[in-house]
Amino acid sequence: MWPALSPRARDIAHAGALGAAAIAFLWNERFHDLTFPIPWPDEGSFLWPALAFRDHGSLHAPEINPEREVFWMPPGFMVLEGIIFKFWSFSLLRARFLSALFLVAAMGCLAVQMRPSRARFGHGLLIVVFSFAPIFQLVGNTARMESLLLLLGAFGFLLLERGRAAGLGVLALALLVHPNAVFALAGGVAYWLFAFHGRRRPSRADVATFAAVLVLWVGYAIHLGRHWAEFVYDMTTQIHWKQTEAALNGTVTSRLLEPFRVAVCAALVAVFGLALRFGARVGALCAFALPLLVGSGIAVGWLYDVYTALGTLLVCMATLELAAVLSTRLEPKAGAAVTVAAAVVLGAGARWLGTRPSLMASVERATIQSQADVVYSTAEERQQVAAYIKRAVRNDRPIVIQFLPDADSLLFHEMRSSQVQFLQQTYFATRPDAYILHDSPWFPQFLRDLELADFAIRNRVTLQLPEWPVIAKTAAGSRWVAVQHEGPGKPWY
Repeated sequence: MWPALSPRARDIAHAGALGAAAIAFLWNERFHDLTFPIPWPDEGSFLWPALAFRDHGSLHAPEINPEREVFWMPPGFMVLEGIIFKFWSFSLLRARFLSALFLVAAMGCLAVQMRPSRARFGHGLLIVVFSFAPIFQLVGNTARMESLLLLLGAFGFLLLERGRAAGLGVLALALLVHPNAVFALAGGVAYWLFAFHGRRRPSRADVATFAAVLVLWVGYAIHLGRHWAEFVYDMTTQIHWKQTEAALNGTVTSRLLEPFRVAVCAALVAVFGLALRFGARVGALCAFALPLLVGSGIAVGWLYDVYTALGTLLVCMATLELAAVLSTRLEPKAGAAVTVAAAVVLGAGARWLGTRPSLMASVERATIQSQADVVYSTAEERQQVAAYIKRAVRNDRPIVIQFLPDADSLLFHEMRSSQVQFLQQTYFATRPDAYILHDSPWFPQFLRDLELADFAIRNRVTLQLPEWPVIAKTAAGSRWVAVQHEGPGKPWY
């Protein structure tokens, strides 16, 4: 494909191009700041426990539940983030930067996996184009576990494709990050049994990986055993919520038979069948893609369309690999030209695929179209809000403050003290002393309505936002308003 270059020069060019693309991706994420998305409630739900682990080695975060630890999600993401922030001072932007790094590393694993391919530059093109799709941009700028899950999945399949059983251990480890990892693990087990038929004996490194993962799982099981009633309650509530959310998105059958998903899965089956006949090495790509495509139809949740997006990328890569093999076998002299043409066509198609409605649901739900010269919050605004909090401090007991949107409290995490406490109610309901609403042009309408409705229901009041005192505002239309509860039985305003 690149006959004028020596093998070493091709390696350098390949690594350099991917490195430049990774830097461009990370640089581009900086421009999203806190607007793509705004500080999201889920970020508070996972980062407050991470900060708790950083501070005192426990996942009990009083900001989300003053009474106990919350057991609605495996602890892997929160523990890892807490460890990282022991050595690197915390901010929401830094937590989001970690997600971008995880996503870049996941794409890097795919590139390394395809390094032996004669079409590796084409695979790199597909990876880069898909990386800049809106859903990957959103996942890379959100402090949730999806990007870490993709990294562990991609790394696990990289190891499996190289014949290393440790890949199964990595996929089992991913289950400690998010339950959705079960789909990739199932695909990994199927691939290992299909590709190697037990012919590969685990190496010492493989055994060590399994042992380390087993120790982590045993530790988690012991921890759950000590809090079993709370775990059952939280997971039951979580399952009921997921069932409700799934019902609002149609039946499992309707989601699995969505035209886009069916088309991509059909392409996967066709490519895999031809690959078996002509000897194209696409087994790992297909084994990873299929559970992502099926799993994202079974499970419903915000950002879950990133699994469909990654599955689509893998199918495109498998198609390119098949095209490279077929072109060489059917027309050896024109093989390089055909492979280049296939890479260009698939690269152009990848840009179109990245904006299909099936891959845009989370983006459209959580973001507002670009507004020139409007930042999410200025330093001056935050200083005014901090001044309000300091004025609200009391001598007799701490003041408890809840923000709307909830995760805005992370912007003021350094203000926590014996006198100032923040609250983001998760499996716990109480009445804070003050609410601070950040009424921003970037606030998605559905989330704004949801959080204000929750405020009204919890406090049995009607909403009269014009009567809330403004404590900070900007000429661009962003304003912070607050309402304070003066004591038991006293009105809000």
